[in-house]
Amino acid sequence: MPEPISLLEVVPYYEPAWAFGGPPKVMTEEAKELRRRGHHVTVFTTDAYQADARLPAGIVDLDGVSVHRFPNLSPRMAFERYRFQPRGMRRALRTVQADVIHLSEMRHELAILTWRAARRREIPLVVSAHGTLPRRGGWKGALRTQYDRLFVTPMVEGAAALIAQTHHEAALYSAAGADPDRVHLVPLALDPPPEPTGPIDLGVPDGARVVLFLGRIHALKGVQRLISAFARVAPRHPDVWLVVAGRDDSGGQAAAQALATELGIAHRVSFPGPIYGDRRFDAYRRADLFAITPTHYEETSLASLEAASVGTPLLLSVQAEAPFLDEYGAGRTLGATDDPAEALLDMLQDDLLALGTAAEKMIRERHCWEKVGDAIERILYGVT
Repeated sequence: MPEPISLLEVVPYYEPAWAFGGPPKVMTEEAKELRRRGHHVTVFTTDAYQADARLPAGIVDLDGVSVHRFPNLSPRMAFERYRFQPRGMRRALRTVQADVIHLSEMRHELAILTWRAARRREIPLVVSAHGTLPRRGGWKGALRTQYDRLFVTPMVEGAAALIAQTHHEAALYSAAGADPDRVHLVPLALDPPPEPTGPIDLGVPDGARVVLFLGRIHALKGVQRLISAFARVAPRHPDVWLVVAGRDDSGGQAAAQALATELGIAHRVSFPGPIYGDRRFDAYRRADLFAITPTHYEETSLASLEAASVGTPLLLSVQAEAPFLDEYGAGRTLGATDDPAEALLDMLQDDLLALGTAAEKMIRERHCWEKVGDAIERILYGVT
């Protein structure tokens, strides 16, 4: 057996900061899995939690993982603007001891600190972009171009390894200057789903069929696109409700509710609020179909894989690709010119139970920690 690795994970948010979406879940589960395999895992993160609340700063042991939380200057800036100013992390990175550093996401202050420290201390850096590579248009896109020139491109070119969730993300690494030999396609992994905790109220009638979106309610998540598609479906399927669950982000919920009212379907669209912890799996089980149709590339939606793990089929846009979905027949991926309403109509007439069975098989065979953990270990050993 090879010697255990001393790994430092750097991520802006970590357990239990689930309001930030997929990356804290992914990195938390990776840390626990590698610790179970006998490696020494330390996490540098911030106290980000809610707009008006912080997690306790300091060092805490979580399942054998040493988690160092550094205090942000402003919890509201971290929560609402994704701006992180972790006091003390720069100093800690100057003296950290690790065989390899794994960085999550590339467009935050921690990424710059980590890249510079890894280069200065000659520690191999492994990067998981987690959907942060694509650029936007407009003035924000212009700012990102300058940021990329100064930080992202040198980080990609100098990283010892780059982990991509999808073929699209792998191509973005290559376009940013990565040697293809250093780009590794590794799908997201899941623990087995928890046992049901009981019925969940999603604000729909008993017996109604449910199309579920669960995630941050933000314009870029495609919620308005999904509501517009559902407005064309609703008259033909009076037993179907759309449930939009998640925390409001930048006024996304108000805009979504206004659109549902404008289209005359507000009485068929439910907004039950954020659903965290094991209860989200109860929501996935209650749903007949999970749908997420973002308008920008965010790569794989962890929520969609969680839904598939309990037998709920998926309707995804190509911007939220699940890499094995079509291979397993576990749902449908919308192409760039596909009509979401037509796809939704087709799926509601399909055998959703059969699609759900295929979804469970996909997760069991492609997204289990046994296989994904092996792939991550090979990458880490390959750079140390």
